[in-house]
Amino acid sequence: MTGDEVLRVPTRDARLDRWVAAIVAAVLLYATLTSVWEAAHRPFWFDEVFTVVVTETPSFSQVMAALGDAADTSGPGYYVIQRPFSRLVTDPHVSYRLSSIVATSLVGIALFVFAKRDVGLTSGAVAMFTVFASQLYHGYSVEARPYALMTLSVALAALAWQRSSSLRWSIVLAASLAGGVAVHYYTVFALAPFGAAEVVRVVRTRQIRWPVWAAFISGGLPLLLMWPLLNGLRTYYGANYWSTPSIGKVLSTYDTLLGIGSGGGLGLALALGVALLGLLGRAASRGSTSTDPWPPPESLVLVLGLLGLPVVVVSIAWLMGGGYTDRYALGVIPGLALGAAYVSGALAARHRPWLLAFMVCVFGARELAFWGSGASGTGLRLSLIHI
Repeated sequence: MTGDEVLRVPTRDARLDRWVAAIVAAVLLYATLTSVWEAAHRPFWFDEVFTVVVTETPSFSQVMAALGDAADTSGPGYYVIQRPFSRLVTDPHVSYRLSSIVATSLVGIALFVFAKRDVGLTSGAVAMFTVFASQLYHGYSVEARPYALMTLSVALAALAWQRSSSLRWSIVLAASLAGGVAVHYYTVFALAPFGAAEVVRVVRTRQIRWPVWAAFISGGLPLLLMWPLLNGLRTYYGANYWSTPSIGKVLSTYDTLLGIGSGGGLGLALALGVALLGLLGRAASRGSTSTDPWPPPESLVLVLGLLGLPVVVVSIAWLMGGGYTDRYALGVIPGLALGAAYVSGALAARHRPWLLAFMVCVFGARELAFWGSGASGTGLRLSLIHI
């Protein structure tokens, strides 16, 4: 074997990276196709009927009039997206949910790419699997509602913010935040973690990124423009909104969105929070002697802020007399996914593949349970056969 041939022999790390990349691609394709199948076999529920009725309104001016009469709590940006998507597929159960299906897969991709840059390919895969372990997948991914798009706006904004030393990415950041608020008003609360993270970066680097701050301002502008619609919702629902904010709902949000009962979701979020605070302390101490600390303190602050987003949403909703339900804080999913990625990145390199293997097994077990349940068309048919 010549010296050149030796150089072409893949290293163990290179082989592992190829395996991880193949797993990520396969899971993304599988999850997207599975969501399409599930959407085709699931009837519309009550809130989705509102989406269908408003989307099928003949003109967009009539859509705006309906929203002005509090016909739906979604922002007008959601219907800008829904109207073309609803015509892409002949099956309405798929077409009206297609934007949510695509958005969920893009959330996984965006967080994978974000984490890969800071903590490597394997930890990026951990972030993606955390997304598909949450109720975003098999839940909001197959709903004709704005919540998956709302989550995508936060995930894409995080990716753009990470790269927003480039003007191009600052524009993407502005579009992501503004688009998210236009889709669902409560996306505006995600500005708080981003603002806190950028303040930390300013303190650390002594540099102000004016395009980033302009992007944050742009993210809030749609709320001002749509204030008459939002005020109409407050007037219509007032104190009679079906789900009011409370501390108990904050605590249960983590269990609900992670699909882990008995406080397990909350416990996992707290454990991630403590671990991230430890990493933040270590990064801050290194930051005094290094211009490029790992992990970046500002990124950890962003993830911690997203992890605590339900607290932010409930607090402001309570002060302003608004409503709250767990899906209004779905921006916590990127926080959980990136938190898991950073914690996995702090493990010894030889341990990370084992963590990923564990998550693959958990994902596989949950998918087997899905296909055997009534939630899928196959499971429903199997149950009828056994009757």
